[in-house]
Amino acid sequence: ILIITSLISIISQAQTFPVGHMSINFKDASRTGGYSISGGITTSTVSGRDIGTEVYYPATTAGNNTSVANGQFPVVVIGHGFVMTYDNYDNIYNQLASKGYIVLLPRTEGGFSPAHAEFGSDLKYLANAGMNLNTISTPTSLATFNGKVLQKSAIGGHSMGAGSSYLGAASNSSITCLFNFAAATTNPSSISSASLI
Repeated sequence: ILIITSLISIISQAQTFPVGHMSINFKDASRTGGYSISGGITTSTVSGRDIGTEVYYPATTAGNNTSVANGQFPVVVIGHGFVMTYDNYDNIYNQLASKGYIVLLPRTEGGFSPAHAEFGSDLKYLANAGMNLNTISTPTSLATFNGKVLQKSAIGGHSMGAGSSYLGAASNSSITCLFNFAAATTNPSSISSASLI
């Protein structure tokens, strides 16, 4: 009874946050192509690959483009499965954001002929771009993240996104954690990349 009472006490004290949302178009100047979210916040006007990303985070109030809550929060990047959309994972990103994680969900490579290598590179890029929100000054709408991003990141995903997470995590020392749901084999091989993590 003492153990059960103690666990209930700990769980009831766990802080939860309202969930904020932003659509952000990150730009990787080293590559081309990608996907841009109409009406999304653009991080750069240089040419390069558009990585349209839905971002969910702990907020002061729930809603779109609201302020980030006080504190420091780690980054979690989640890659979608083959021909799936980011909103299929609402149970995961809403729960993570409410518990204090900044969750980035790229909308790239959503068609019937995805480039796994590009998707893996998108996941890798977003892990770093998410942590860089800690000091971004332009556009000013992203300044709400300043000083609130813990410099820890995770990459994961489901199916194709899970396989591509191995590609993104290979030889990437900035990743703190890798997680997966039913990882699919990719081309290039996620199995070969696993030995480089």
